[in-house]
Amino acid sequence: MALFVQIGATRDGTDPYLHVARGRGMEAVLVETSDYILLRQTLGRLEFDYTLAVDEPSDPQAVAKALAQLSEVPALILAGFERYIYSAYKVANLLKIPPYDNAHVFVPPNKAQQRDALAHATASYASADAILQPRYVVQSDVQIVPAQTRDFTYPLVVKPVDGGGGLGVFLVHTPDEVKLALERLQSITNYDGGQFEGLSLEEYVSGTEYSVQGLVHHGKATVLTFCKKFVLLEEDSTIGSLHIFREVGHLATRGDRVEPVVKQFAQTCVDVFGYYTGPFHIDMVKSGEGYAYLEMGFRLSGFGLTRLVQRVSGYDWAREAFEAHLGKPALQPSQLSESPYIGQFTAISATELEKAEQLAAQGYCVEVQRFTTTTPDPTSYSARLKSDLTRHGGAVGRVIASAETLEEVEKLLQFCSPARLKEKTVFVTQY
Repeated sequence: MALFVQIGATRDGTDPYLHVARGRGMEAVLVETSDYILLRQTLGRLEFDYTLAVDEPSDPQAVAKALAQLSEVPALILAGFERYIYSAYKVANLLKIPPYDNAHVFVPPNKAQQRDALAHATASYASADAILQPRYVVQSDVQIVPAQTRDFTYPLVVKPVDGGGGLGVFLVHTPDEVKLALERLQSITNYDGGQFEGLSLEEYVSGTEYSVQGLVHHGKATVLTFCKKFVLLEEDSTIGSLHIFREVGHLATRGDRVEPVVKQFAQTCVDVFGYYTGPFHIDMVKSGEGYAYLEMGFRLSGFGLTRLVQRVSGYDWAREAFEAHLGKPALQPSQLSESPYIGQFTAISATELEKAEQLAAQGYCVEVQRFTTTTPDPTSYSARLKSDLTRHGGAVGRVIASAETLEEVEKLLQFCSPARLKEKTVFVTQY
């Protein structure tokens, strides 16, 4: 029986690749830290056929050594979590199994490498085709030299180049806050307890955040959905003057209703990074100047978005990724689109869920998904899980709504959580 290997469990608990693998008659293998394996069991997550504990799944050599225990070479290896996308591709390239492609060898660029590649590649583009980016500087450690950001416009964003899920990302308004953020980052580790590879300091782009979810097949990008995002600014739990970002909801539009400029934006990113086959998501901000690039992920999105993409587009995003990597025909609808406009947000209180249930009782297309388990107290688990429990805990359910227009969907969700589902605001100063 063919083996599928997933490096890292999904943090939203959906593990869509597991369902696809079983639907194809494949045995599924999960590679994770022993700490997170224990947490998954506590949360009652669906078990894989085999589970391999690896101290650092981000280390491709350690993963390859663990996979040598298997009875056969896997047919496919993919990352279930952003932290391990680099490891997954390195192991695949080492073992010469998909997504490895000897004609189009791909090494995922980290966030800093993405910015550098776009800046270099699009420098010669006509202004209408260039990808907008904020000014930025990249460091290999926390020693940002003040002179490097002297001409930057505040606020700025400090972010690890290899983080994920908003971990270690801070909004800073002054040079003093930059120093505080760099000090704070020295106490934060990546999701498996590892250290960050470097930091990026970039100008904050004010505007509405969006994300593209899509699939690349033979170098051609197809946009499945385009999401307007609800992003919160929250005070850091350790240094209250610092603010962190938290993505809490999405308003999805079906791909066939997305404007051409967004589709071209996605294709340009795919071309620049040399991404030939697989799923992707791109984060961007729409400002007065147009769409500005934030970052790209070469995997399925978290936050329950895989199911949202399927409901809006009709395509099983995880299955499409499987088929594309295994050389099968791409983009075969698995169901009819339920609606061209569907939104959802992660609820953190019983009140939010109760308001959603009120709307459903009144006949609105609103669905409430109550989570049966809650994330345990971080103090009850290994320090290596602190980042996971801090960034992915506290949710009590998910609210999903659909309507004839995106504006109506937004109003339904905002009724349920008016304080959380609004535009974030910041103060802009010049130094």
